[in-house]
Amino acid sequence: MSGEHSSSKLRNIIKSLEQGMEDARGLSKSLSGTGLMDRLMCAVLGAGGSPQRGHLAAKGILSQFVDWNEVRVSGPTSVSEAMAAAGLPDSAARARTATEFLGNLFRRYGSMGLQFLKDANPSDTKRFVTTVSGEDKVLNAAILLVAFGTPVVPPTPSLHRVCGRLGVCPPDASAAQCAKKVQSSLPAEMLLDSYNLLESLAERYCHPESPDCKRCPASAQCPSARKFLKAAEAGLASKCGSRTGGKIESRDAKARGADGARISRKERAVRAGKKK
Repeated sequence: MSGEHSSSKLRNIIKSLEQGMEDARGLSKSLSGTGLMDRLMCAVLGAGGSPQRGHLAAKGILSQFVDWNEVRVSGPTSVSEAMAAAGLPDSAARARTATEFLGNLFRRYGSMGLQFLKDANPSDTKRFVTTVSGEDKVLNAAILLVAFGTPVVPPTPSLHRVCGRLGVCPPDASAAQCAKKVQSSLPAEMLLDSYNLLESLAERYCHPESPDCKRCPASAQCPSARKFLKAAEAGLASKCGSRTGGKIESRDAKARGADGARISRKERAVRAGKKK
């Protein structure tokens, strides 16, 4: 598949996802009225998955705490309990990631204020991110994209899986290559919303095992969906055949003697007693 063709295909897939997952649309608009600290934590809490999930987690946490500094001093256990109470998934892992990030930020800069980033250039922003979060490429890219609007796509395993199955990238492409493909195929202003849609697709339908191709809004454009659906139908038919046919055949065999003549229920009970 040529680069131009795959880019066009990706844009069409994004349109299908916008129509099929309306609640995952327009994340950039939802974040436009939030402060930088909230966007940072949205990125941190959603790293490795959809930024929308991070946004919901951030809102859920702030509904239980005064501000992010209170989250920092409360520790991961309290934060995890608050997230779990709000019905947020992966509460323990996300709480640990959030409090570690906030702790690193406070130790490095002595406060939770981010005024020094107001007029930061791209190199300053990148330096800030690596200083606070280390060398985690997925987390760093998520922060740059979600919090600062930098046109970079996180190379997550889920994005890698989705792009490979959709045929946007060749089967032997790496996660980094898939991320770069998405990045180069879409306008910068579309990257955040498109990335969120693709990660939401991975979370809701394109599971590592047993993907839900039947309900997936991109199944009509996905070459892998046809294979998964065909395999699922074959497996279901096989299970149904063995489940019904096997039991019926077994039950029918018990109701007949060696000569094929049907045996009464009373006679079967007598024979069963003799065997015991």
